[in-house]
Amino acid sequence: MGKKLIVINVLLLLLSGCWDRTEIEEIGFVISAAVNSVDEDAEEFERGTDKLATTYQIAIPGRMAGGADNTESSEKPFFTIKTTEKTNFSSNRNVPSRRSRRLTFEHLKVLLLDDDLVQKNMLKYTLDFYIRDHAMRRNTEILVVEGEADKVLYDDRPPDPMTGFALQRIVENDSSNLYMIEKSTISDITNSLLSNSSFVVPRIIERQDTSYWIRGGAIFNGDGEYCGWLTDEMAVGYNLIIGDMKNGIVQTSLDDPEEMFVFETGRMRAAVDVQAGKEDTPVVYNVSLKAEGALVESWIEREDSITQENFREMEEAIEKYMVSHAEAFIEKVQGELYLDFIGFSEKLRIQDHELWRQLKDEWDGPDGQFKDAEINISADARIRHFMTKEKAF
Repeated sequence: MGKKLIVINVLLLLLSGCWDRTEIEEIGFVISAAVNSVDEDAEEFERGTDKLATTYQIAIPGRMAGGADNTESSEKPFFTIKTTEKTNFSSNRNVPSRRSRRLTFEHLKVLLLDDDLVQKNMLKYTLDFYIRDHAMRRNTEILVVEGEADKVLYDDRPPDPMTGFALQRIVENDSSNLYMIEKSTISDITNSLLSNSSFVVPRIIERQDTSYWIRGGAIFNGDGEYCGWLTDEMAVGYNLIIGDMKNGIVQTSLDDPEEMFVFETGRMRAAVDVQAGKEDTPVVYNVSLKAEGALVESWIEREDSITQENFREMEEAIEKYMVSHAEAFIEKVQGELYLDFIGFSEKLRIQDHELWRQLKDEWDGPDGQFKDAEINISADARIRHFMTKEKAF
């Protein structure tokens, strides 16, 4: 009996509490981070000499909705701190000397990169800390800011009190806006750099000195070097080619520019068929764009505007819009950028692996095979719904 009491007492001591527990209020949860180049006027970034300016937006749990100390006060549920060091890790370790909370990145939502920094080809060096750290979230979203990245963290975006949450939710709206592209995470960029594949990162633009919006992107080659901007018009073609147009809208017109109408896609897909070509054109891509959706707005006042023939005329106008934007995009990436960040190389690998093995090492670039590939685009659009306005046929 005595031995049992001793065992029970020992177990009670072990279960009495966690002596090394860290309270949540003692942790600095980094929700957003922005990295700038300190000397933006310099033509190049001299690694080992120049410094990075890193701004952290850190949550205060007690002030967040549902927090234990939450009140109806107007105090913000975060604080922002900026530090300047030669490396990201040094910046991370610099903060505890100024604030009581040690930083943790387990809840990091977005990382903002200054456009001046990435144009100096510092993308992979700036991301190294975030890629290497085992505690870092692999689905942290990366955004390139046209302008000073840290300013975005001071932009209020109701109803989300914290910039990281706001930007994350805005990026999720990409399927309903053709000027927006799909998100790019730390994991996505890591995979692209490891496979030496070009890629594109969403861009934040300042809007009329009042707020910011996410449109287009920054284009990088497989070495992480900046190659140009994905403009609004290019973003439309990009989304069409990759089939990411689930709730996007096509605003176009018939022969008369005043006869405008708006088509919203309900379903969209892009089928790519790959064929071996000739010596001067080793690969032929046949891209078939298909979209179904609703006529959500029409400014056409003709008496026959709701006939079956008229709707087919609208469908042809939608198809023309899709083909023209897709072709303009392809002409840009083949004729000026020479970069296949739309994944055509992967299509070739899947459909003709032997040919892909022959061409994969000389695919991108001005002397690469991608720029000479033949890409044929066709479109098929169908208006399936007419909202609450009935058909007259």
